Amino acid sequence: MKNTAYILNILIMLVSSIYSQDMMNVAWFNFHHKDIDERNELIVDFSQQISDKFINIIKNDIMFIDNVNFISTKDLHKELKQTDEKIINAIIPSFKENFSGEINENILVEKISAISDRLTLGQINSLVDSMIIYIKQETKDLTIDMMDINGGLSSTEINVLHDLVDKKTNETLKKHILSSLVASSREDFQTDIIVTGKYSIIENEINVNLYLYNYDDFSLIDTIHSKSFINKIHILIKDLEFKLLTRLGIDLNETQKETLCKYDLDNFSKKYYSLYFSNIFESNDFKEIAYRLQIDNEYDFLNNHYKIFFTGLVNQKIRYMIKLYDDDNYYNVFSTISTNDYSVSIDVLRSNWYNEVGKISAMESPNSFNNGIEKSQTIIDINYDNIESIYFYKGNDNLIQLLKQIGIYSSVIGLVFLLNLLI
Repeated sequence: MKNTAYILNILIMLVSSIYSQDMMNVAWFNFHHKDIDERNELIVDFSQQISDKFINIIKNDIMFIDNVNFISTKDLHKELKQTDEKIINAIIPSFKENFSGEINENILVEKISAISDRLTLGQINSLVDSMIIYIKQETKDLTIDMMDINGGLSSTEINVLHDLVDKKTNETLKKHILSSLVASSREDFQTDIIVTGKYSIIENEINVNLYLYNYDDFSLIDTIHSKSFINKIHILIKDLEFKLLTRLGIDLNETQKETLCKYDLDNFSKKYYSLYFSNIFESNDFKEIAYRLQIDNEYDFLNNHYKIFFTGLVNQKIRYMIKLYDDDNYYNVFSTISTNDYSVSIDVLRSNWYNEVGKISAMESPNSFNNGIEKSQTIIDINYDNIESIYFYKGNDNLIQLLKQIGIYSSVIGLVFLLNLLI
């Protein structure tokens, strides 16, 4: 135990020294590996959304933290693509020369050094060791298998083997972080911390793992894990944001935590009619976020969070439905008018569902004209305490998509909800 405590203290001191500078430059690359069911069209589509937007959403959410700078994902991707090609061109000839024997490490060091003159000898040696471990074994096994089958290799079979080695090396590199580590060395990045990640989607659950590396020697600093149901990925994102900042040595106060909890409406997807990859936001979701972010119990987080949430919807042309406590129905909302500390004013147009609910007052607004078209409003106030969930809903097309999600992801939304969607 004493030895373990000592090692942990040394690690904390080392990490603290890394983070002591005024600005920390973080090279967070897009996910290098994913484990999904490629036969499932909906999962594949959802995975593509994650690959396109997930990391940039988090980077934008964290921009308000002054002493952390996330290097542009676009710039990282461009550098990574070029680095991939250089590494493959450097290492494949070495493996072709001697498939089943020892690789000349010195030659490989020279070739990696030529790719980037900003890498230290320690970094290069670390990279070369990893390459030999992860790639040599793959190609060696492949060669032995072919020789065992054929009892030797003809010139034609050697050419086939060369192609297989090329393909296997490419696949191995893309699943590993070697190219990311080299790409992070670009001079203008001034990288301090490297972050890579992978995720899996199995049935109705998504698991995300992030890996933090020290740029100085490419050593692993820490691993971050988070998981959620597939229809609760907005919770997972906030959890990852908080854990990442914590691992980077950022101690957030209550105000900063509240800012971190915001959902930026600029990330609303009109194609999927979702926010942070989710269609449904529940009060219990916000409570879980407060728990994961370790927000003080005495802080009125739920009301404050609802106020921020609905304020973002004011003047936005986004339709949604709300569900109230002790009521199985979802009710149409056509726009958000205004918010205060305890309630939200919404427009339900000519709908009269509020009469069925009771305890809600309505105000008929005067008719107004917009581009010559008459429009009437029915504005009602709803206390945040009465709201159980919010569902972004634009029409029947979105309903069909939701039905697919329920069937595939085993969503917790009940049958009663579906029967009452059109109220």
